[in-house]
Amino acid sequence: MHRGNFDEAKALYHEALELHHEQGNTRGAARTLLMLGNLAGNQADFTAARRCYEESLELSRRIEDQSGIALVFQNLGVITARQEHLEEAMDWYEKSLALRRELNDLPGLAATLETLGTTARKRGDTAAASRYYDESLALRRQMQDRPGTMLLRLNLALAAIDRSDPDDAANQVREALSLMRESGNDRYIPYVLETYASVCVLRGDEERAVRLWGASETLRAAIHAPGSASEIAERIAQRDDAARKMPPEKFAAALEAGRALTREEALALISG
Repeated sequence: MHRGNFDEAKALYHEALELHHEQGNTRGAARTLLMLGNLAGNQADFTAARRCYEESLELSRRIEDQSGIALVFQNLGVITARQEHLEEAMDWYEKSLALRRELNDLPGLAATLETLGTTARKRGDTAAASRYYDESLALRRQMQDRPGTMLLRLNLALAAIDRSDPDDAANQVREALSLMRESGNDRYIPYVLETYASVCVLRGDEERAVRLWGASETLRAAIHAPGSASEIAERIAQRDDAARKMPPEKFAAALEAGRALTREEALALISG
């Protein structure tokens, strides 16, 4: 989202918040504060995000909105994890999970379990990550949630990479790609390409990985989706690491070849 869009959205949310307060709509005010917190978090203003979330939490507790409380806990976990405070993030997610189990909120449960899995993976606890991901996957299948299952497959691929299991990782990426094609949702193609690039690195095929990164770079530019700052930093670090393992001219040629690929040509590198 461009800076102007953030400012416009923020102004609109503040107008909505004022209206909710005037009408005595506490639940609406709480949810609007949650959205304002999300906006601030997306701009890495974590102090403002936490302030909005805490105000939302106070209002949700006032009206005993357990679903709203669970949402706040989840979002507090997200911004805390983005600041690399992983232990605290796990605590927030566990609080959200407990409430969502009480409410039998299946979509919420699946989402929270997935974030728990991702945070556990970042902490190096691959066994816990697998447990969380597996439970989330079972719920998403139960709900026939194809988009959610697609994204979860990519997380399962990353978990397999952490276990140094390139075959399982490759299978998970291909499952994600199949689901993406079935749903017609191609906005996540760059993530599919980048995840498979990590599989290639694990297999020692840096040249294919660099071509996939080049293709992803072109697609991201076309759809104006560069990704978060942390995602960009991770891609750069991976690419720089691959560059150190290749002759400079070979790396440059692979990157340019990848940038010139069409979407289908790039995806063929996964199935081929």
